[in-house]
Amino acid sequence: QSQAASLEEASASIREVSDTVTRNSESAASVSKMTQGLSLNAEKASQMMSSTVENMGPLKTTATRMTEIIGTIDSIAFQTNILALNAAVEAARAGEMGRGFAVVAAEVRNLAQRSQQAASEVRALISESSNRVNDTVQDIGNVSTILDNLVAGVIEVNNNAALIAEGSWRQSSSLEEVVQAVNDLDRVTNDNSSLVERTTHRSTRLAERSSLLTGAVEHILLREGTMDEARDLAIRAAEHVKTLGFERAFKDLHNPNGPFLDRDLYAFILDRKGTYRMMGANLAKVGTSVYGLPGLDGEKLIQDAWACAELGGGWVEYNIQNPISGDVRGKTSFIVPLDGEMLLGCGAYRSMLQEDPQD
Repeated sequence: QSQAASLEEASASIREVSDTVTRNSESAASVSKMTQGLSLNAEKASQMMSSTVENMGPLKTTATRMTEIIGTIDSIAFQTNILALNAAVEAARAGEMGRGFAVVAAEVRNLAQRSQQAASEVRALISESSNRVNDTVQDIGNVSTILDNLVAGVIEVNNNAALIAEGSWRQSSSLEEVVQAVNDLDRVTNDNSSLVERTTHRSTRLAERSSLLTGAVEHILLREGTMDEARDLAIRAAEHVKTLGFERAFKDLHNPNGPFLDRDLYAFILDRKGTYRMMGANLAKVGTSVYGLPGLDGEKLIQDAWACAELGGGWVEYNIQNPISGDVRGKTSFIVPLDGEMLLGCGAYRSMLQEDPQD
């Protein structure tokens, strides 16, 4: 549940970041669109400024040509003035005859002087205009350079804005995938949480049943002895008989509260004829034969048991009726020789019957 809550909180945070990135992407796209328009306008302005700079060249040439023309007019006025002076000199020489011509020469001289003065004023104006045109051309050139730089900057800003818009769009798409993945993980976590709860409940029930089964098995195991315990009891019983002798040990081996009767484990002594010389589970069977016992092949048991005894001891397997439960079960007994006429054994029951090797 804690993990699910953390995932839900993380999903909400990522979703909020995704929304922010989406808004940034939209803003970047809007800025990119605006910078595209600004870039187009700046390029147009730069083109117009370049055209203006180009048009200022002929204007400067025209001003220069006008200065040359004014110089020509000034030269003509100067020459006209010289001619007027010469005409006045000649009129003076002519006396009364040249008086009218002298008046005309004086007027021509005045016109020449006025033309020369006007030409000087026009020259000054044209010179001033030419200087202003030069300054304007230089300023326009500077403005054109600035506009070129501005256009380059706007284009770069436009490209960067386009890259930012594209990156924001990709980031937004990636975050959408992350949000989807977190949502899927959140859903899987919730499913896992429910599964864990069900599994925990089932595990608890299984543990309870296992505990009951363990108790039942322990109860069963406590009721039946093992092969190791049977061998240990057989060895201890044989040592007890050898130490105290058969007559003195007989009573101890039949004592229900003694160390030689443990659940379904007990010692028995057989002679070569198959007669019980001692039967810890049932004293009444002492003196009876193993031949004819329910479920037991007495002849085979005696042969196998004495074969083990002659080898110093060992295990024999057979089927026999359990004196406690009354059912025929497989049994494995450990055999210990006492002397040449008697052997001692103790066996543990098995769940399955011993199969006849002849079958």
